[in-house]
Amino acid sequence: MDGNLAFCLHGRTWPPFSSSLFHPRKQYLEEHRFSVVVVPSPFPCALEEAQKAIQQLFGKIKDIKDKAEKSEQMVKEITRDIKQLDHAKRHLTTSITTLNHLHMLAGGVDSLEAMTRRRQYGEVANLLQGVMNVLEHFHKYMGIPQIRQLSERVKAAQTELGQQILADFEEAFPSQGTKRPGGPSNVLRDACLVANILDPRIKQEIIKKFIKQHLSEYLVLFQENQDVAWLDKIDRRYAWIKRQLVDYEEKYGRMFPREWCMAERIAVEFCHVTRAELAKIMRTRAKEIEVKLLLFAIQRTTNFEGFLAKRFSGCTLTDGTLKKLESPPPSTNPFLEDEPTPEMEELATEKGDLDQVSLVCVTTGNLPNVRF
Repeated sequence: MDGNLAFCLHGRTWPPFSSSLFHPRKQYLEEHRFSVVVVPSPFPCALEEAQKAIQQLFGKIKDIKDKAEKSEQMVKEITRDIKQLDHAKRHLTTSITTLNHLHMLAGGVDSLEAMTRRRQYGEVANLLQGVMNVLEHFHKYMGIPQIRQLSERVKAAQTELGQQILADFEEAFPSQGTKRPGGPSNVLRDACLVANILDPRIKQEIIKKFIKQHLSEYLVLFQENQDVAWLDKIDRRYAWIKRQLVDYEEKYGRMFPREWCMAERIAVEFCHVTRAELAKIMRTRAKEIEVKLLLFAIQRTTNFEGFLAKRFSGCTLTDGTLKKLESPPPSTNPFLEDEPTPEMEELATEKGDLDQVSLVCVTTGNLPNVRF
C-alpha cells in the first residue's frame, strides 16, 4: 500500500509509516488482532487555515493602525484649534481689562481735576490713590500719546494739590501772627490724608510750617533779654510746653493722622530750640552761673526729660525727618581738663550731685568761669 498511513492501536493513533514497512507490521497486527484504520494527515489543512488567519489578523491590525493615525491627526487639529481659542480668549480678556482701566483712568483724571478745584480733599484722597494704582498698569504703554497725556495730567494734578494744600495751611497757620482761633477744619484734616499720598516733601513741609508756627510764641516769650529766659526760671519753659501739648491734643489732635506723631515732633523741636537758646544765653551770662543755680536747672531738666520719656515713644527720632543734632562748639570751659578741687568735691558731696555737675561741665562745653 502506497502513501503515508496512520493506524490506531487500541484506540490510540500512531504516526504514519511507509509502505515498505507495511507488510511486516500488518502481519504483526493480524497476528495480534489489532484493528488498523488508515486516515489522511490533517496538518496541511491546519497550516493553510493558520496562514489565512494570520493574514486576516494583519489586515485588521493595519486597519486599526490607519484609524489610530486618523484619530491622532484629528486630535492634533482639535488641540490646535483649542490653543488658538485659548490665546484668543486671553488676548480678549487683556484687551477688555485694559479698556476698562483706560476708561477708569480717563474718568478719574477728569474727576480729580474737578475735585481739586473745589477742594474736596476727602474724595480726592480716595480717588487719587485709585488713579495712581490704575496708572501703574499703563507704564508699558507710555509710548502712546494719549496715555502719556493722561499721565502728565495726573502729575499736574498732584503738583497743584501739593501747592494748594500748602497754601491752605499757610492761610490757616500763618508764619507771622497767632494761631487760628477757630481751630482746625475738616478741610485741613482731609488735606493731610491727601498729603500722605503725595510727594513726602509736601508732608514734611506741612509738619515744618505747623511746628514753626506753634513754637513762634515760645521764641518771643523766652527771648534772651527776658527775665524768664534765665536758668532760675527754667521750669517755666517746661510748664509752657506742657500747656502747649495739652492745647494741641484738644484742638489739633484729630486734624493730623496719628502716624505723624505731631505732639512728639513738637516736643522734640522744643528740645532743640531750648538747647540752642540756653547755650546762647549761658555763654552771654556765664559770670552769673552758680552751682546752686546750675543744680536747680539740672534737676528741673531731668524731671522734664522723664516726663517726655514716659509720654512719647521716640519714633520720630529715627525717621529722618527731624534735623540732626549739631556738633557742639569748641569748649571754652577751663575746668574740663582740670581735676575738681577739694572745695568742689566737698560742696558737691554735701548736695549729692557731684556726678551731675561733672556731666554738665563735660557735655555742654559752654560754661566758662563758673563761680563757686
